[in-house]
Amino acid sequence: MDLVTLNDDVLRQIFSYFHGENALKLSLTCRRVHDLAIERVAAVILCQNGRDLRLAHRYMFFGARPRIQYLESLTVEEHVYEADKDVCEAILARLPPPEGCGADWNLIRLVLDLLMNAPRLRRVKLGLWRSIVEQDARVAYALFALPSLTTAYFENIDDRMV
Repeated sequence: MDLVTLNDDVLRQIFSYFHGENALKLSLTCRRVHDLAIERVAAVILCQNGRDLRLAHRYMFFGARPRIQYLESLTVEEHVYEADKDVCEAILARLPPPEGCGADWNLIRLVLDLLMNAPRLRRVKLGLWRSIVEQDARVAYALFALPSLTTAYFENIDDRMV
């Protein structure tokens, strides 16, 4: 039996185990597989720094068919909000600490944009939850509005946040 002779539902179930580069390679095999597998390319995002978040945001919303509709898992580590340490250290060596050299809270709007536009998002992990909500409470409301959310992990949370 040839793989492409299976019906679309079975193929989608099989393809659900592919992510990122593997899904992309699979989608390049033929047109029918492409149409079913391409959505798996952008199903999982892991942001470990601000650059990752900016690139992921641009990738999700760029193009005629935005990929944000396929996002299923979003992880934003706490280090994402740290300002560029090399720049800060160079400035600190000569001057008193400049304002904003500890965290770049402008990146929260990118997280908010991803949350508000990802209807299939099932899993979210956010570092520095308390600080994020203190900076922009809309992030919490965006999470509550996600129709498919099944799992949420938060770091830096206390009793007042629950």
